[in-house]
Amino acid sequence: MTVLRTDLIPNLFPNKIVGVSQANPAVVSVPVVARVVSTTGTISAVSTSGITSGVTTFTTVAGTSVTAAATYTAVSQSATSGTGTGAVFTIVKAGAGTAYSGAVTITTTTVGSGYAVGDTITISGANLGGVSTTNDMTLTLGAGSLAGPWTATISNMTSTEGMLSGDVITATAGTGSFSAAGEVSIDSVTGNQSIVIRKIGGSSPTAGTVTNITEPATSSLPPFIVDGAIVQITGVEGMTQLETAGASNTNWFYVDVLSGNTFALYRNVGLSTAVNSSAFSAATANTGQYTTIDTVVITESP
Repeated sequence: MTVLRTDLIPNLFPNKIVGVSQANPAVVSVPVVARVVSTTGTISAVSTSGITSGVTTFTTVAGTSVTAAATYTAVSQSATSGTGTGAVFTIVKAGAGTAYSGAVTITTTTVGSGYAVGDTITISGANLGGVSTTNDMTLTLGAGSLAGPWTATISNMTSTEGMLSGDVITATAGTGSFSAAGEVSIDSVTGNQSIVIRKIGGSSPTAGTVTNITEPATSSLPPFIVDGAIVQITGVEGMTQLETAGASNTNWFYVDVLSGNTFALYRNVGLSTAVNSSAFSAATANTGQYTTIDTVVITESP
């Protein structure tokens, strides 16, 4: 087989340009895009691990103390309506009366695990200077009492294609939501229509339907664009000088990849002769496109 010649052929699929800098070297920026993996999904019942560390707010605090003022350390629960275990508290009782409500500061020193909104925790009066039952304190957990991490299954998805454990995702609220703040990531992919999510920080997700389950924004720069690759740039409005600023005074350029969404322009494969666009006209944002180049080898059979 004899190689007759090697041709460089522009790819048929152009890529969008966000902007081209007036600099030496000229730097091209490309879009950062987010991928909607599934248009629908259903969040199951949400489980949580821990009570908020530090001074903690509960929906209700009830019970009758032995004294008006006292401090109790390393206090744990004697019972719970849920499945949570392991939380430890420091309890400071203040005020003139013997009602816990409104006169107590509760600090979580060990967050425990398995707690959920609506759980009631009972602390024995025997650990609060009194006797069991008579001097018990009861605490009801609200959304502000819990700090996660929370876990839940999202099922009934249209697809899980391309999702990986550890990917951070977002979704549009419906009857359920990811709720405010924090970060939701994929704990595991359990099928082609279901994943397990894990949320850290913010408030607890809520069960129900969500839409537009989306992977985070990533660069649209093709993975095969590497240092020394060739691109053809067309259609950049304003900076018309690019039409002849490349190799051999063409609109073909060698690239130096700077980041996931930027590359610098050069006139030679060794990347020693930069395209200096400092004096070029300003490029109009979001105009133009770059086309990658395919190498075609033409051969002749013996």
